[in-house]
Amino acid sequence: MAKRTVEITYMRRMASTAVVYVVAVMGVTLLINNVTLPFFIKVGLALLPMLPIIYGIWAYSSFVDELDELQRLIQSKAIIFAAGLTSILTIGYGFLEAYADFPTIGLLWVFPIMVFLWGLGQFIYGRTYGASDE
Repeated sequence: MAKRTVEITYMRRMASTAVVYVVAVMGVTLLINNVTLPFFIKVGLALLPMLPIIYGIWAYSSFVDELDELQRLIQSKAIIFAAGLTSILTIGYGFLEAYADFPTIGLLWVFPIMVFLWGLGQFIYGRTYGASDE
């Protein structure tokens, strides 16, 4: 598949995933906050927004499968950068919570931090390896 076609397919998949995710979170929030539900239904609803996240991970994996070697290298380096720095930040902050009475931050923030750092890693390694958008 041509590079541009691969990118368009990926962007469409991720855009639709984002829309479904937002609708799922809003719907679940409205239901759980306004309707009395049994515990097991709440658990199922609470996990419902994970479905578009799982699909998004699959879409990203499919996208990487179609990239050339340089772009795969950049993606690999970027995700390693993000995972490593996310680990350092979250473990370090965990120690601050445990030993220095820092306020607790929910696990919900780990993934957005990692995604941000992955984007930063793409920028850094894209520049490092001289990748262009041609």
